[in-house]
Amino acid sequence: MPGTAVYLTSDPSIVPSALFHNLKHFKVMHARTAFLNVVNEDVPRIEPEHRMQVAELASGVFSITLRFGFREEPDISAALADAAQHGIELDPMTTTYFVARSTHRRWSRRTRGLALCDLFLDDAAIRKRRQLLQFARESRGRAWTQVML
Repeated sequence: MPGTAVYLTSDPSIVPSALFHNLKHFKVMHARTAFLNVVNEDVPRIEPEHRMQVAELASGVFSITLRFGFREEPDISAALADAAQHGIELDPMTTTYFVARSTHRRWSRRTRGLALCDLFLDDAAIRKRRQLLQFARESRGRAWTQVML
């Protein structure tokens, strides 16, 4: 499929669930695919030249890591604007962004493991989803597709 797909992921070492479901149900993959991971570091600030790290995993498949310090307000849209300097063209009209929510399930010991207890959403996933949604709001007028799985 022509265009670029950007999948927000909390763990860059595994395939994002949104990509897995796209392949499973629609049997398509974009011409270029990027896995976006946002990391909050234990330092106050990250210098702009060290903010983005890009690795080509395969032909047309990239891993993008954005790093922000704990005193910074993560600005994903501004950081991704520099992607062209790293060899990835993110044209707003041909780029689709995917966000998937991870849910962790715990079994209750009080019910001897037979009943499903509270569903928990990973805090890192919540923060990253909010950052990407903020990026979407700031990019009004661009072509967007949000997929919630």
